[in-house]
Amino acid sequence: MLKCKDVSQLVSRSLDSKLSLRECFGLKLHLLICRNCLRFSQQLQKLNVTIANMKKNVENDTNTKLELKVKDKIIRSLETKN
Repeated sequence: MLKCKDVSQLVSRSLDSKLSLRECFGLKLHLLICRNCLRFSQQLQKLNVTIANMKKNVENDTNTKLELKVKDKIIRSLETKN
């Protein structure tokens, strides 16, 4: 059985890459049992979506007057968080 610390690492890694079948099974099983890890997983997924949306908003914003350098720096920063 996976420990919560292992699950938090798997949840985080799952946002960036595909987990093995064994890891997916262990993760899903743990999330069925542990409400705290389930909540953490949901929060991390929402945060990931929010950051992606922020990046899109900065890229598509024509109302805010920022220097192109500054806008690019913000976008790069959001890309490293996502």
